Amino acid sequence: MTKQHNFTHLKLLLIPAGVFLALGLICLLVYLPQISLIRANYGDLVISDSANPGNPALAKLAHLGTASIDKLNATRLRYLQNTKVSPADEMVMVYVPAGEFKMGGTRHPDTRPLRKVYLDDYWIDSTEVSNAMYARCVGDGVCDLPAKVKSLDSFLAQTELLDHPVVYVTWFDALVYCRWTGRRLPTEAEWEKAARGVDGRVYPWGFWEPNPNLLNYGNLIGTTVPVNRFPFGASPYGALNMAGNVREWVWDWYGEYYYSQAPDRNPQGPEHGEERVLRGGGFTDTNRRVRANNRFKHVPDSPGYNRGFRCAQSP
Repeated sequence: MTKQHNFTHLKLLLIPAGVFLALGLICLLVYLPQISLIRANYGDLVISDSANPGNPALAKLAHLGTASIDKLNATRLRYLQNTKVSPADEMVMVYVPAGEFKMGGTRHPDTRPLRKVYLDDYWIDSTEVSNAMYARCVGDGVCDLPAKVKSLDSFLAQTELLDHPVVYVTWFDALVYCRWTGRRLPTEAEWEKAARGVDGRVYPWGFWEPNPNLLNYGNLIGTTVPVNRFPFGASPYGALNMAGNVREWVWDWYGEYYYSQAPDRNPQGPEHGEERVLRGGGFTDTNRRVRANNRFKHVPDSPGYNRGFRCAQSP
């Protein structure tokens, strides 16, 4: 009788626990799309939800969700093989092995043709360079302040933006920073391989269309997000935000037909030009413009609210 009583008591405990777990999973599935639609707004989290804007309960859920995502991303990087940390700015870098990948595309004239290109191995930053990282270079007297920033003190005072990508930087600013760290700007080909891997995928996460759980795009959030967001949109090598958030300066001069003329091994871009290439798309860009093969161009001395960068390094 005692055993039967204990078993009955155990069932009474397990049934509510199972119901609670099931409800928790349902809530997670319902609200997971909302978790990514957040932004930092003077220290407060705001949900981008037209049906229920600024809902405090959702804001708290989003805060808990993004804290968990931060931990997930830190764990993912810790257990990824072939990562290292740059001592100058504590940037975690991911390794891209030597070999061929599918570069270019078939839709737009400046990405044609889709073909195999061989690259030597290299390292690339796992995230865009953040404001906090860039401030170190400014503090060392090497880097200039971003445009729109009046002083280093005012730059650092925006604490809610320190983990966001640095913006309003020119191509020259990016070049100086990367050299200060002992790294360099990636070539356009290196950037593209790091973003799409070797299988010719359309986006860093695969072949399916963007959604708000994978990237910051389409002006859904309306501003940048921290550089370590969207781990589910990571590239095959573990690099984050290679679609959306900010457009990223790379080494190459822009040539409209360069992809059809580039060498099959380690292309470095045209020898001359008037505009430099940016890749990745920004937080205002649409589905097509955040494709891994999409190319942007701009004069190199022009900063912008959606222009940032990441660095690379040869072994």
